[in-house]
Amino acid sequence: MGSVLGVATSVVAATLHPHDTLHAQSTPQQEASPLESVALSEDSVEIGDRFDLHLQLRLGPDDVAFFPDSLAAPGVEPFDAVGWSAETSADGTRLLTVSYPLLAYQTGPVLVPDFDVFVAPRSEAVQADYADSEDLVGSWDAFRAEPARVPSVRLLPVPPRQVMVATVLGLDDITTQITPRPPADLSGGNRDWLATFLLAVFGVLLSGIAVSSTRDWMQYRSRVPPPPPPTPKEQALSVLGELEASGMHADGRLKEFYTGWSEAVRRYIESFQTAWGPAWTSTELMSDLQGPRRSVAVERSMGPEGIAGVMRTAEEVKFGGLRPDPERALGHLRQAREWVERSAEEETPVEPASSGAPS
Repeated sequence: MGSVLGVATSVVAATLHPHDTLHAQSTPQQEASPLESVALSEDSVEIGDRFDLHLQLRLGPDDVAFFPDSLAAPGVEPFDAVGWSAETSADGTRLLTVSYPLLAYQTGPVLVPDFDVFVAPRSEAVQADYADSEDLVGSWDAFRAEPARVPSVRLLPVPPRQVMVATVLGLDDITTQITPRPPADLSGGNRDWLATFLLAVFGVLLSGIAVSSTRDWMQYRSRVPPPPPPTPKEQALSVLGELEASGMHADGRLKEFYTGWSEAVRRYIESFQTAWGPAWTSTELMSDLQGPRRSVAVERSMGPEGIAGVMRTAEEVKFGGLRPDPERALGHLRQAREWVERSAEEETPVEPASSGAPS
């Protein structure tokens, strides 16, 4: 009885107020989705060719988008990271175009998988440290780790798309069922003899080059380096040693004896200074040794006086009538050799002097 009265009351109310009843039964209007379009750049491609998945999002002035960095599925792999661009409309909204470059490696119909993108208020994304205040796209990795930190986020499912991937093989190749060549075609009588001949020729050539290079390298490693050239000091000591062993001082060939060892000493002293050349007489050379332009190397040894005396004696023997006895002549040579042995070889550079006239 109560149920009948309730139904009757409802009917009467509906009759008296029909608009109120319709308003109560209607559903509220839903907000438009920011996802405006999803499309593939190509409906059919050849295997290994690139194609793109494009989607467009309409974002408000205070919205931030989150979407995956790349897509992957059976038969499809990312060709590169996701790219995006934005255009600002007159009403302040922004049209965000997202592009996923893809590569198909499976023939036939291949399904680009469905995935989700998200749109959140910029204030919440900034507070969660998922984006900066001027960003239009937030960090996908940070958002995916803790999406609950953006409570007002909206989920936008992207539906799957199908692309037809064609093979690069011809119809004849497909119908005849291509199979690898048997071993007999590679090592038996059905081989390509021209290719085999060229392979053998180049193999022998490369082997010869390798053997020759290895032999030259081993010879280079085993070679004995040439001895360094003798220094001016070594040359002078060698000449003085030969003159001492020659016995000229005992045979009476004093002029030849003194000329030989004094020239050896001159060549050695000339190595101290580039300005002291053959144009210098022995007298001028000894004056330079004892003057303000003396060699620093000489000063570090016995000093110029140790050699100047015997060099003057050599000049008197060569150009005068002085004839020392053999023992004294040998002593002069040994004194010159001792001076050469004790002199330093390193020379501090000195400005060259003007050449003088030989006497």
